Amino acid sequence: MKMKSNAKKYLKVFAAVMFCTLVAAGASGCAGAGTEVKIVGSTSVQPLSRELAKGFMENNRSVDVIVDSSDSEKAIEAVESGTADIGAVSRKLENGENANVGKVYTIAIDGVAVIVNKDVKVDDLSLQQLKDIYTGKITNWKQVGGEDAAITLVSREPGSGTREAFVEKTGVMDNSEDMTSDGAIVCTSTYKAVKTVSEKKYSIGYAAFESAGSSVKTIKVGGVLPTEDTVRNGTYPIQRPFQYVTGKEVSEQAQAYLDYVMSRDAQSRIKERGYVTSE
Repeated sequence: MKMKSNAKKYLKVFAAVMFCTLVAAGASGCAGAGTEVKIVGSTSVQPLSRELAKGFMENNRSVDVIVDSSDSEKAIEAVESGTADIGAVSRKLENGENANVGKVYTIAIDGVAVIVNKDVKVDDLSLQQLKDIYTGKITNWKQVGGEDAAITLVSREPGSGTREAFVEKTGVMDNSEDMTSDGAIVCTSTYKAVKTVSEKKYSIGYAAFESAGSSVKTIKVGGVLPTEDTVRNGTYPIQRPFQYVTGKEVSEQAQAYLDYVMSRDAQSRIKERGYVTSE
């Protein structure tokens, strides 16, 4: 009787161990490879990627979209090596980079409007003039055809994607160093930047194209006013593409996410964030 009792006891333990093993294996299968989409790349694209990931996961609860930031070059390296499903790039691909990726998706275009207080009489500035203004070489509106009044500079904070695009395209970024004048008023959001320019006489600033609004005056750059068309076709100079790149092979989950990014819901989210859609 004792042997039979021990045998039953051992069988119960064995069954319990097997059950736990099967449960663990099942759990591993649910959270392991194939249920995760990893996006690596530009810090400028990161906030948009997180918003799009949120929208995707609302209807795809079994898939985790993980967004990590580094830079555009590392994004391409990550998809080439297979350590990421998608690379986020905030510029056009450079020579030879196309050969290292599978497909390129332009998910949005980051257009930056130059805005001035409504008292400013200047309607057009060149990229060189903007560089000279923001580096402190030009300090008075009369130097660019305006009134004899000191220019008040308004800028975004270091690390802002909008600032990154502006200083890159105007040449204020020189040899990887941001040369924005120390005298600039630094604002930590688009709303604050626009509000400051609207309130400060003879001020100049910049903001995401679709967020400039009517409280300030948007001026031309190199003779071109920012509109959806000029930002999209590249004739407006202060703009850059936000792109996703993939490796040669794409998982089913990553492709589902990419398909979502091009959907109406995602395009609406992109516009809400102040970007121009690619189509």
